[in-house]
Order: sequence, then structure tokens, then C-alpha cells
Amino acid sequence: MDILSESLPQLYPDIPGDTYHAMPGLSSSQLKSMAISPAHFYGAHVDPLRPEREDTPQFKLGRLVHTVVLEPDKYVMDYAVIPDGLNLRTKAGKAELAEYEADHAGKEMVKAADVELAFRMRDAVMEHSSGVLLDGARVEHSGWWYDDRTGELLKYRPDARKDSAIIDLKTTAGPVDYDTVQKAIWNFNYHTSAAHYLDGDAACMGTQHNTFVLLFVSKQWPHEVGAYYLDQDAIELGRRQNRTWLHRISDCFKNEHWPPVNDGQITEIGLPPWAMKKLGA
Repeated sequence: MDILSESLPQLYPDIPGDTYHAMPGLSSSQLKSMAISPAHFYGAHVDPLRPEREDTPQFKLGRLVHTVVLEPDKYVMDYAVIPDGLNLRTKAGKAELAEYEADHAGKEMVKAADVELAFRMRDAVMEHSSGVLLDGARVEHSGWWYDDRTGELLKYRPDARKDSAIIDLKTTAGPVDYDTVQKAIWNFNYHTSAAHYLDGDAACMGTQHNTFVLLFVSKQWPHEVGAYYLDQDAIELGRRQNRTWLHRISDCFKNEHWPPVNDGQITEIGLPPWAMKKLGA
């Protein structure tokens, strides 16, 4: 599909995740790369010599949880469970695994323990009062639109969306209490993602709800769930940050110049403000 030939803005329901990520357009994750530096953005998303993104165990488990929670019908089609008892340190075990993979070509191989964990987390989400948010939601739809100030092509792929809210499912290794989640929102710029997704929904679907729900589920037993909706101040600050990043990306493309951290200069640094306060300075 050639998005650039389509009439935009528009939302598409049936684009696979890998296809979406390979297609043009600036996503929320790409915008957040500018928080480090333009050079980092270029190296991660533009440089033709960039290596493929590493598919870590954390990414794999996150995808699996998203599938069993949001698209359970796709689990059987997309995954195959590695048989128990294979000794992959032996030639026989490796040969048996290779034969199993050939018999399930096109499917992602997962360990039985990871599947059990993913379904326990799924059950925790569905048993939580916030699970009703996913009822009737449209999941993993992909949208494209043009920014009206810079002309840059933007894209988004919310986990789940309704006409009244966008829901973002997050798996975490730790607790999901208020303080921990608040720190995660800041550390991972979830407020800028919220603004980007809400703006995409407004452009593609005409929604004006401005409601973004973060649905956290812990990998740790008993897989507690924390559901939070972002306040309007956080969302507006996210919009301002996105706007700054977007204009800088546009300027870098026009000037073909991608400055590194601190413009490559040796820069004075000290302790962070919280440490100075703790030390009584």
C-alpha cells in the first residue's frame, strides 16, 4: 500500500504491525527519539546503514501479551509453542526444533512458560474493572495524516480505541502503584505519546474526547493491574513537546543537518536538582 497516494487523513483496520512500522510517517516513538538528539533520531530511523532493531525477550513477551489480550483470535494463527523437553544443547534437540519450526513456518516460536505468563496477565486485565474499556474497542488500527504546520507525514497505531477514549496497554516488570506509574510516564514520555495518539484520532476520525487511558499489567505475581487516565495538563505539555520535536525534525530534514548531543561540545554538568536538595545545597 502506498500511503502517499491515498487521500489523507485516514484510518486503516487491517495493516499488520510489521508493515505499519516499515511504512513512511513519523510515529510517536520516532518523535521521542529527538529527546536524545537529532543525531540519535537520524541514526535510529533514517540512516540507511542502521542495523535492524534487536528483538529482545521483553519485546517478544510484550507482543505476546498484546496479542492474547487485544487480538486473541490471532494467537493460534501467529504463534507456535516450543515443545517441552527439547535439549537444545544436543544435535538431536536442535534438529527436532528445526523440524518443528519448519512445520509451523510463518509463526513466532514461544516458550510454554511465556504463554502461561501471558495468559495469566490477560486474565488479570479481563478480571479488573478496567477490562470493560476493551469491550467493543477497535484494536491495532493504523492511521496517517499530515501535520498542518510542517507538512510532515505522521502516523499512529493505538492499541485500542473507542470514540470516547484511546487505551494503551503496558506490560511492566514492576509494580503498578500511582508513584511508580507517574515516574514511568515521565521517564518514557507517555504523555507525548498520548498527545500524538489523540491528535491522530482527531485528524483521522474527528474525535474530540481527549481521553487517554494507560492500562498497566505487571509481569510479577499476582499480576496487578493499574488503570490511569492522563490529566489535561500532562496531555497539553505532551502536545507542546511534540510540536518542538516535530519542527526540529522538519528543519533537520530541510537542512540535511542532524546535530549530536550538546552539538558535540564538551559541556559543564553537575548533580541533578533532587540530589542537591537531598544534600542540603
